[in-house]
Amino acid sequence: MIVYNGDVMISLKFLHKNEIYAQLLEKGTFDSFLLREVLLIGDYTFHIQPSDDASEPIAYGQIRPMLGDFLKLSSPDSIRGQIVLRASDAYQNTLFNHPSFTGDPELIKGLILTFRIENDHATALTGISHASFTLDRSIDSLWDQGIKKAFDNTSLSYELM
Repeated sequence: MIVYNGDVMISLKFLHKNEIYAQLLEKGTFDSFLLREVLLIGDYTFHIQPSDDASEPIAYGQIRPMLGDFLKLSSPDSIRGQIVLRASDAYQNTLFNHPSFTGDPELIKGLILTFRIENDHATALTGISHASFTLDRSIDSLWDQGIKKAFDNTSLSYELM
């Protein structure tokens, strides 16, 4: 676990990079998430960063096939970069209605999941985008627990960093 400025985030290291590639690019595990940014660099560069002002968010599932096509153009071992996703509004509202949530939903802009891909490994890091400072950290715990539970329900092998 990483402690950053008093906030607790989960950082996971995937033990088999091919497993996370399969979950991200083939199986649709993260299709319900919304896209914040994709930046992958290999033999070519693939970059999408929708505007925060976009009237319609882009679902990760909409661009996942393009990422698969991009990876066919590059050697998988040479790819590095990141995929930044945001939880859907529906999931976020589910956490806001959880009895353990004690914060103000208006202060939460997004529940973020960042995948970092390096030449020899891949990691995931949870985060929260806040509209302003808050002392309440109940959403952090709920988000981290939810992500860990979701990864436990997949075939991914990982370790907490």
